[in-house]
Amino acid sequence: MEKNVTPILRNVFLGVLVLFLLLCLMAWIFSPYKDKVVSHVGIDMPCEAAFDYLGNSDNASDWSSFVPYIETINEDKVADGMVGSKRKCYTEWEKEGFQWEEEVLERIEDKYRKLSCYNYKNLWLRAPDLVTEQIYSQTDYGCKVSFTLDFMYKPSFWDLAKMKYSAFRIKSIFDKNLKNIKKEVYKRRP
Repeated sequence: MEKNVTPILRNVFLGVLVLFLLLCLMAWIFSPYKDKVVSHVGIDMPCEAAFDYLGNSDNASDWSSFVPYIETINEDKVADGMVGSKRKCYTEWEKEGFQWEEEVLERIEDKYRKLSCYNYKNLWLRAPDLVTEQIYSQTDYGCKVSFTLDFMYKPSFWDLAKMKYSAFRIKSIFDKNLKNIKKEVYKRRP
């Protein structure tokens, strides 16, 4: 009987390994990250309402499903939401959990913001510098707000793999946040 156990265990191990590799391949292929992670929401209001709302870091506690608290770092020198403004994002009110910093790199009034994300803390999976965009497109019904996330520089294979697999969670957070933003902007409708 002992002679049969080894081939059975080997076959089970090989079967599990093949299944694991197949799942990894499928996750890679169907990952929301293609050239960047992208989410959208339509808001039946002018883009300036959403643009102004997202330019105020204090509003994050109302709309973010992941970051309840954002602390501005250099508001005494640069107004929040303007090019050069910096802030620190916390995933817990006690300034614990995941943390990172952001800086506004580009800004086009009521149309576009580009932020760098860097200096990550308490993340077991380290990421290189990333950029996120807020894109506001005027449409017939109002405004289409889009969030994107991508690498600032060409990623290594390992960083690309991390993004491919974490993109499922990132897109889910973006989708929730955009729904919350839509709801909060409507609440503030004049």
